[in-house]
Amino acid sequence: MERAVGIRRQCTLPGTTNLVTRRTTRRHYVLTPDEGGQVERMALYLLGYCCQKYGVKLHAICVMSTHLHYVVTDRGARFRCFSKSSIGSWPTA
Repeated sequence: MERAVGIRRQCTLPGTTNLVTRRTTRRHYVLTPDEGGQVERMALYLLGYCCQKYGVKLHAICVMSTHLHYVVTDRGARFRCFSKSSIGSWPTA
């Protein structure tokens, strides 16, 4: 089975803690804060939902206007599924 060039496989072990940084498309100011706090609530909801679905524990989150950081512990070696699901949800939220 051939691997595509530039794609790196991630080895996920149960109990590993990861610091994740994700940026928005073309670094646009998509996550700008608003007075009602809707952006923060959306980020917490999406990450919370994905954490519950894949058994990942969320320790910290920092939502910036062009990117976000979060720290998670992978309890069941399902970080890849969590990462794809949580990041894939952003454009549709």
